[in-house]
Amino acid sequence: MKRVMLMVLAAGCCLSHGLAADNALTEVKVTTDKSVDTSSRETIVRDLCKPGMTDEQKVLALFNWFERSVYHRPTPGDVNQNQHKIINVYGGVVCGTQGCQMADLCRAAGFEARVVCDAGGGHTYFEVKYGDAWHGFDTMDRFYVYTRGEPRQVASFAAIDKDPSLVKDAVKENRACPGMCFHGDDPMGFVSSKHRTLDYQPTAIPGLANLSLVPGERITWYWYNINKIHPNVKNGQGFAHSCAIGTDKQNPVNYPFWAPYFYDTPGCAPEQNKRRMYANGAIVLEPDLSRKALPPAFTELTNLAGPGLVPVEPGKPGIAVINIHSPYVLVSGSLTLVPAAGADLSSVEIATTKDGKTFAPVTGKPDGQGVLDLTPAVVAGFNYDFGVKLTLPDAKAAISACRLELVFMHNKYARPYLVAGENTVKFSAKNPELLAANPVTVEYAWQEGPAWDQNPVKKDVHAVKDAASSEWKINVGGGTFPRMKTLTIAGGAWNPDNIKALTIASVAGNPDTAQKPAGTAKTLRIPLKYVQYVSVKGTVAPTGRLQWPKNDADAAGKTAGAVLLTGSFTEIPSKNLAAARLVVPFVKASMMAQCKVGVVLLTTPVEAGKALDVTGLVDIKGTGVLPKLPEDKDRFEPPEVLSIDLTSEVKGIAGDSSKVKGFALRLVPDRAIDDGYAVGCFVAEKEPIYLEVDVNE
Repeated sequence: MKRVMLMVLAAGCCLSHGLAADNALTEVKVTTDKSVDTSSRETIVRDLCKPGMTDEQKVLALFNWFERSVYHRPTPGDVNQNQHKIINVYGGVVCGTQGCQMADLCRAAGFEARVVCDAGGGHTYFEVKYGDAWHGFDTMDRFYVYTRGEPRQVASFAAIDKDPSLVKDAVKENRACPGMCFHGDDPMGFVSSKHRTLDYQPTAIPGLANLSLVPGERITWYWYNINKIHPNVKNGQGFAHSCAIGTDKQNPVNYPFWAPYFYDTPGCAPEQNKRRMYANGAIVLEPDLSRKALPPAFTELTNLAGPGLVPVEPGKPGIAVINIHSPYVLVSGSLTLVPAAGADLSSVEIATTKDGKTFAPVTGKPDGQGVLDLTPAVVAGFNYDFGVKLTLPDAKAAISACRLELVFMHNKYARPYLVAGENTVKFSAKNPELLAANPVTVEYAWQEGPAWDQNPVKKDVHAVKDAASSEWKINVGGGTFPRMKTLTIAGGAWNPDNIKALTIASVAGNPDTAQKPAGTAKTLRIPLKYVQYVSVKGTVAPTGRLQWPKNDADAAGKTAGAVLLTGSFTEIPSKNLAAARLVVPFVKASMMAQCKVGVVLLTTPVEAGKALDVTGLVDIKGTGVLPKLPEDKDRFEPPEVLSIDLTSEVKGIAGDSSKVKGFALRLVPDRAIDDGYAVGCFVAEKEPIYLEVDVNE
């Protein structure tokens, strides 16, 4: 089967298709009793300002939470004071934007508030009125000071201007806020000849934060990034806190919350490591095409029937359209199409849309892995809506399975995290009565502290089928904030162990509903010979660990390499080849995460004891995902067999076996698969390895 993959880009915890499906769950969200629901200003105020608090306690609760969640960096161009984008999408803005949003949250809590700046307009913050007096705060520099005398209260900026010693002697007299100006700025900068009030107002985009979920769709928020940043917001620090590395440790209030994420992030630029920074996430739509009735994942279906997507009426094309609205700014992604048996997708027309109405044809060709990069089209502006239109000219271009995967940027500090101890987690939707027909799976993954790096990833998987199952408990150990890894919400049937792999088993393995490969009469098994392991340094050994160092320092002890296979390919038929797979058994793998294994075609002879230049083996023709080794095992018994699709490549050499001399197996680093771990695996070299070819007669 030839696979076509297209790179796309996507962007609080919410998402919508723009599709009027009656069974789409709407306004979907997951919340916890220990975190803040950031879906609106009202929910933020509700979760932070508790009954029985004094006015000052309420304002300080908002202050400390906002400073915990939002850091200082240049404001992205599409924010325009939009609270959802500031808190949920980006999490990094300058002082004026922070002051505007804090004033708005304080107003939502019932206080009078205003945005103020110094006389020269160089710095902006906010003031809140309670107890018949104004009180000055700045979340960007973490600043407020108390007045002298009793009752003690937070000073206004007018009082500071009148008596600069309120700032100058604040630390000495124990009147400074905890961690005041911990980034190193001079607190005396808040003394001005005259502060001015600014008319900064927040904006809102109705519906932007809404998440809808249909069967076959899932959304995963990472608490890390995979180095995907919108080009219009990237600067020298990528997208991260712009202040000096290490200063966050001087904040006694919020550093315990940030600490789990200050580590060397694999694949992340050095200047971003150990800073507060953005995170990525992924939206995957993989509709079940195994039955005649097509699922409600499409905005438009014309002249198509299942199983798969097959044009019905001769002489008319079949059309399928998917429109996705994301509350997060789009940054990359892929569309994977799997042809039906004997089909050729080269005639399928693919177009993209940003408004669901006008479509632009896709230009360019897929690369050696069948990937067509659409990122330039998606990042032409800040896009939260993107769609794909497929036009199938006839039944010869039928599709058996498809998956649309989008990657987005988001602010990990505003997500529904867990804490040490008992957490109450709740799933909610506007129309929960649909859960019976559209059940949801929620998966949390985390590492317990304080030695986060040494502890395994723990997971909690919970099925939500009705109102009674929409609330549950998760217990977290460790005594400190855990390092959150992922949160996934999946609609319909979903196996979290196979989240990364394109699942076509429902098409190929269900005898009642699967689309049968027309005319397939036999399968040939061409045996292959395991030759040797070759390291990137040129070392040859009988066996070796397929791995990939996560950084230069790691390379000293974990060298990349390849396993070489050879055989006679004269049996490959020149005609009627339907599919081809490389079948390889593995005896060991990583316990921490899955491994992505790639195949490179060798065009020069393979000789035992002679090294190849492994650095040149980069043209990956096919990949497969090896599952994690169970924690209670030291090897796979029996070996785990991986089948890697090579249909397109084998068709290319059919009739001329001299084009290929063998195959090289390499580990392919992919944080969407391996979660950034330096994973590895061992081939079971004494077990049968073969090329499996399906032939139509």
